[in-house]
Amino acid sequence: MYFDRHSRWYGITEVAILEELLGQTAAAGEVHRLADVDWLSRVVGRLAPQVPRTTGGIRKAVTQALQAQEPTVA
Repeated sequence: MYFDRHSRWYGITEVAILEELLGQTAAAGEVHRLADVDWLSRVVGRLAPQVPRTTGGIRKAVTQALQAQEPTVA
């Protein structure tokens, strides 16, 4: 997969992470967050160093990245 704003090819793991991120965000009814540059940058920043090798690992990495973005109640 290739995006015109990022001049490099993305591997199958990166594409699977994107697919899982989109799926979990949609399932949570939070699709509008994908347009929030700050929120998306934080989530991607948490996912970028991840190298999960299994479907379960991808699911867990995305879940943890999204949970880290939830506001904490003081």
